[in-house]
Amino acid sequence: MAIAAVVVAMVARAEMADDAENDHASEPQKKAEAVKDIVAAPGADATIRPGDSKDAVAAALSKLGPGNVLTIAAGDYSNIFGLELNAGGTKSKPIVIRGEVKDGKRPVLTGTWRREKPAKGPVFLTLKPGASYVTIENLELRNFRSALVANGPNHGVKVTKVDLSYCRDGYVLDGGMVDGLPDSGSSGFEMADCRILFHTKKGVRTSNGFHHAKFVRCIADGGGKDYANIEPRDIFSVGFQLMGSYRSKGGRKADHHIVFIDCEANNNYYDPAPKRYWNADGFCTEAATEDVSFIRCRASGNTDGGWDVKTVRPKFIECIGVGNKRNFRVWTTKGEVALFEKCISQDSWNVGRSGHQCGFWALGGGEVDYIGCTSKGDDVPFSVEAHGEEGDPPPETLMKIRNCKVEPKGERIYGRMDGNITVDTDGSVAKPK
Repeated sequence: MAIAAVVVAMVARAEMADDAENDHASEPQKKAEAVKDIVAAPGADATIRPGDSKDAVAAALSKLGPGNVLTIAAGDYSNIFGLELNAGGTKSKPIVIRGEVKDGKRPVLTGTWRREKPAKGPVFLTLKPGASYVTIENLELRNFRSALVANGPNHGVKVTKVDLSYCRDGYVLDGGMVDGLPDSGSSGFEMADCRILFHTKKGVRTSNGFHHAKFVRCIADGGGKDYANIEPRDIFSVGFQLMGSYRSKGGRKADHHIVFIDCEANNNYYDPAPKRYWNADGFCTEAATEDVSFIRCRASGNTDGGWDVKTVRPKFIECIGVGNKRNFRVWTTKGEVALFEKCISQDSWNVGRSGHQCGFWALGGGEVDYIGCTSKGDDVPFSVEAHGEEGDPPPETLMKIRNCKVEPKGERIYGRMDGNITVDTDGSVAKPK
């Protein structure tokens, strides 16, 4: 048994003994013990080179401890996949997996994933619960089902300058939140200067209490019509999807306090059977998410929403949506505000002719504020819809419009306006007639 595994086992036995002796420990305290970080034993730096065996790579990985670096020398690799970390580093001494940059080139690692069997194929790296403070940087990955699967909780994980092309779900980030402990899920994740290209399902997917995370200068590009329609086709693609969870017996597990800065989500395309809805979004957040912000982000060429956001209290700052069916699509929440500041919607386009195109679309029931926003070339700049059961009272929606500019493709400013809607405008945009 590896030294790290022995240490972990010893720690686990000691904690079990402590729990047995402490009959007065509260249930939340016991749950908290279950999500402690597992720190690797002291280890050693290592370097792997083209031609090294898969077993040699796994052995080098197992010997890493806090502060150690596994260097992947520049070159081409076809046998480095299925790696696992059962323990991690510390906040001040992370475990680092770093590609060597030589003559401007990074290591190129190629797996065996093929879109003909999208659910099969290797994962580059899996983090087991408790493996925290791991940094991955300077790699080019091709043909992996996923670059990273993090079975949380995992804290302080960082991914920098990693490009992934041809995959199913690029990054699968499960927060692993414990029932009853809202902030026990994965936190402190950071991704910067990364690209995910030609994903058939999700570029990035988070779930189960993933929180306080940041994505900076990252791009997810699904490849558009030509790639999406190659047979056999997978389920529709989404650039970035934050899911949270309602499915646990413990109830709602929200993904929350996540920010995207200077990110792009483009060319997610879905051409279904006739008369079916054309999905595929750039940025998508489900209802079990809270406090998600988008700053200077862009979305284009997606057959559904540039953004399809069901988050409680979302914020959009200086974002641009171009050529999506609905450039901005937000589902409002009663008693909460969805905020848009200085956002631009241009040339919304309903390629699939299912539903209608719109610049700024909202589901009624809460408040949506548009401050300094622009709609240019949209058939319908603004629309509010209501999705309820027959007999439900009409939703109350407040739409605030301040210092906005509208240059519609036709004469309409408003499309569907369902329910009881109050449009509070400063006069920069006319009220509905």
